Amino acid sequence: MRSKILETLFLLFFDIIAIIGVFSLSYYLRLGTFSHSVFPFQPYFTMSLVMVPIFIIFLIFSGRYSLKEKSLWNHFKHIISASLAGSLLFPLLFYFSEEQFFSRGIILLIFIFSLLSLFTLSYIFQKIRKFKSEKNIGISKMLVIGAGRNAQKIITTLIQTQSAHKPVAILTPYGSKKKEISGVKIFGKLDSLEKIFISEDINEVFLCEAVEHSENLASFCRNKGVILRTSLETLGINHHAIETETIENTTFLTLQQSPLFGWGQFFKRLFDIIFSLFGLIIFSPYFLYNRKYITITKFSNGKETTFAGITFQKDKKIYGKNISLLWNILKKDISFIGPKVMTKTIYDEFFKEIKEQSESRYILRPGLFSSYNKTNNTPESIIRSDILYIRNWSFWNDMKIFWKNIF
Repeated sequence: MRSKILETLFLLFFDIIAIIGVFSLSYYLRLGTFSHSVFPFQPYFTMSLVMVPIFIIFLIFSGRYSLKEKSLWNHFKHIISASLAGSLLFPLLFYFSEEQFFSRGIILLIFIFSLLSLFTLSYIFQKIRKFKSEKNIGISKMLVIGAGRNAQKIITTLIQTQSAHKPVAILTPYGSKKKEISGVKIFGKLDSLEKIFISEDINEVFLCEAVEHSENLASFCRNKGVILRTSLETLGINHHAIETETIENTTFLTLQQSPLFGWGQFFKRLFDIIFSLFGLIIFSPYFLYNRKYITITKFSNGKETTFAGITFQKDKKIYGKNISLLWNILKKDISFIGPKVMTKTIYDEFFKEIKEQSESRYILRPGLFSSYNKTNNTPESIIRSDILYIRNWSFWNDMKIFWKNIF
């Protein structure tokens, strides 16, 4: 932990130097000299120094200086949000203090250079961390409990990524025929716990397999002053949409059926309203031209519920369904993207053998367009595709499905 704190303080120091350099370089590249007669460098640099702690605060709140191990992608997300906020706030502060601002281009330069310099620092520190791991400097020696698939996956990943968390020993709750996993020796069962702690100088324990009397293991780790970690799979939870939530000073693990719940719902609904209104306006002549063929059709909304959808039907053939259901999107019966919408008749026939399993598709509202593969149009494949969509929902994935179906 001490090593991580020092490393983070060094990163903070170099970030400060980099931010000062970014402002100076942006001024020089935009105006060509530090002695510009019309817009002198001194007031600009003074305001830059004021911006440094503000910039650092943005980085702190974005999570850049968290002691938790982060990927380069996470570093990039922290940097881009802070760089954007810092580069946009600077001209406002400068204008209110000096009552003038000389260049919009300098805002773009500050954003680009802060993004590049801070990400470069992240990359360098990531390489230093990996080098230290290779040389066993500042690593945390980990005892893994379990030898199953979950343990194997975690051990292999930590070794391949040269993480600062280094597995050095494995114990199994109920024994194992294996002698090692990815070069890490299995020392036997849990009765060797005390002995392994002393011989391998263990810093943390990773529980990868359910054990009886787990509270005894937790008590043992607490008395030894070491960290005890466990994976969600060990708890029987195989889901990525999980958050910690504090309610009345009690912390809970909150499992959501889909990442959509939250702000995602707002943006998805906003998209549905805007584009359904736009579509209804654009296709209003189509409705007027085909009004004599308008019929009301029952569509499945999951379980035993249905909703009434306007369709155009001629000679028992339904056509123009995608256009006619725009009104149902506006009414909130369905969404543009979601589990494949079906008429009640087709739904009952298609899923008659596995109707109970099919109900899990309608955790979200059915969609005009869906992610399923049209070349493999079986009940099982549609259910599998829809459940994957629900569990891995993202707004950008919705956009991909939307444009793919439109074009």
